[in-house]
Amino acid sequence: ANDVKFQPGDTIGVIPNNPDREVEEILKCLKCLDKADTVVSISVKAGTLKKKACVPLYIPTKTTLRHIFKQCVDIRAPPKKIFLRILSVYTGDPLEKRRLEELCSKEGSDNYSKTIVEARTTLLDLLITFPSCCPPVERILEHLPRLQARPYSIASSPLKNDSEFHIVYSLLKFPLFKPEIGLRYGICTGWLDSATTPIQLNKSGTDLLLEGISNLSLHDNTIKIPVYLRKNMGFTLPTDPTLPLILIGPGTGVAPYIGFLQHRAIEKQTRTEIDFGEIWLFFGCRYKDRDFLYRSEFEKFVDDGILTRLFLSFSRDSGKQDIPKYVQ
Repeated sequence: ANDVKFQPGDTIGVIPNNPDREVEEILKCLKCLDKADTVVSISVKAGTLKKKACVPLYIPTKTTLRHIFKQCVDIRAPPKKIFLRILSVYTGDPLEKRRLEELCSKEGSDNYSKTIVEARTTLLDLLITFPSCCPPVERILEHLPRLQARPYSIASSPLKNDSEFHIVYSLLKFPLFKPEIGLRYGICTGWLDSATTPIQLNKSGTDLLLEGISNLSLHDNTIKIPVYLRKNMGFTLPTDPTLPLILIGPGTGVAPYIGFLQHRAIEKQTRTEIDFGEIWLFFGCRYKDRDFLYRSEFEKFVDDGILTRLFLSFSRDSGKQDIPKYVQ
């Protein structure tokens, strides 16, 4: 990251891939698995009546179906009603067809909100639930949005190390309609977790993690995570270091404040003539023993006088408080 000039408060955009298992299942349901790796040309159908029809910029005009479903389109996006209408056209079973028509009808709006939007139903969920639905792959691609980058706050300061930056994420898990496929994880967090498996922290401590990181190099082709810097001009340390700060961050939301505190700690060492303002941090999570991110770092910031006050709230620790308390 030598050419990335970041500051505390900035974020990075992580460009993920869709899960291989889900991509495989979608291609199988669409009866395209046998030609998933064949290079195809993508173009607008001749004679189309749609105004200003064009191939979206995020879909290459010459590529493979596997590449498109893995890296270009968001296969987890809740299908819109117009998409359900298209799916119903290519559904052979009368009962399944009727169900899809109900979901996309005006009368079925409440059911659509509950069954599709709130339940985070995906294209794969629908193809599994309605096995007689088998639309042409081109109709699917017309309605899948772009796979967007996910933003993560930078949890480090360039004053400590300007050649690397840190992020923190929480691995989200969701049930799948088809249990044999396994658990469904957040697209980006699941991909990050899978991509970094060789150097992940094991239960016995940090030694293996540090060893794994030290063995990596810029020429290592085993782990590649595309990212780009997102400057955040409205979320930075004040230019006047004498101003007091109140920081509030539940869970992984505390990540940018680690960068703030690291920055302030080094500034205090190098700018001894300044009377720095107090910093109060409010941090909350569910369980003290399981979710207390950066515990040792916070304690050191307090001991070193960087943090003036540290307020903690653990909402799910049974027996320690009668009513759950939250920091925001």
